[in-house]
Amino acid sequence: EEVQRFFSEQEATEKPFQIPDHWVEATSTTLRYLHQNNALRAYRQGTVDVRYDPKTDRHVFCTWNYRNCIGAWGRSITGIQPKWLFFGTENFPLVVPKRGSFRNPENAEIGYLVEDAASACSVSALGDGISLNGTYLPHSYIPVLRRYEKIIIMLDPDAQDKSLEMQARVQFYTPCIVKWMAREPKEINFYGD
Repeated sequence: EEVQRFFSEQEATEKPFQIPDHWVEATSTTLRYLHQNNALRAYRQGTVDVRYDPKTDRHVFCTWNYRNCIGAWGRSITGIQPKWLFFGTENFPLVVPKRGSFRNPENAEIGYLVEDAASACSVSALGDGISLNGTYLPHSYIPVLRRYEKIIIMLDPDAQDKSLEMQARVQFYTPCIVKWMAREPKEINFYGD
């Protein structure tokens, strides 16, 4: 009970991120990126908030903690480094819910832990997509994972060792399995259309 209260208080202290005025709605280039990475349906269903940042030339995936935007991950369009740039706080993962919207998600029973934002959008056809934006699991993400009855780790094929390490950590908090992937999740159309 005390541990749950601690995690709830920690989530509540996330400071809202002020979305810059220069960020605009997703452009045709952003929509093409979403389509090519099986993320367009999540965008159109309103389960992910994606914008374009013309100053850094990035597709921006906003991270929401219920009704507050608390940060965003910007994906480089032109290949400039870093490939992913974070805005705001990194203490809360990008969650793309299977049901509801990015501002009012209805938690699924199963969370799919993946490496990047587009993969989180793609797997949201199956359950809630949870993006690490890499292969490292910050401890601050654990309270989010504990909400689920089960976590399925679906990292890219080159991260099998990381998948096993992550499973050992996550299963301490909630049931967890690893699904070995032959391709990156964003390369698979889980919606089947």
